[in-house]
Amino acid sequence: MNPGNVVTLTGKITSTPTFVCGSKGKEFSMYATISVKKNFKNSEGVYGYDHIPFRIVGEKRMKFAHMLNKGDMISLTGCISSYRSSKELKYDDGVCVLAENIQYTPQFRKKENNDDIEDESLPFKIS
Repeated sequence: MNPGNVVTLTGKITSTPTFVCGSKGKEFSMYATISVKKNFKNSEGVYGYDHIPFRIVGEKRMKFAHMLNKGDMISLTGCISSYRSSKELKYDDGVCVLAENIQYTPQFRKKENNDDIEDESLPFKIS
């Protein structure tokens, strides 16, 4: 990895992971969004969040990618990657974090029937 292009983010997955299949029907990529708390307060005195797209690439990583769910707290390390996608001759340019390493952090999920917080640690990692 280029030492001049290293990103580490910790936050909550805020979108349902989307998987991409190749021409042979094998999944090779997963896209999702991570919500990361900003390091400053807005004019109302509240911390906001940035919503940053990330992706995991590689057939061998898809088993781990399927364990990720919306609401999971993760820490990821990767690099900034630009992309261009096309659909019906319309191009979409963007930037995302290409995840090289993902770890679960102590998770905080709201219980369905009340707002109490449940703490759960999951020590999974991809490399």
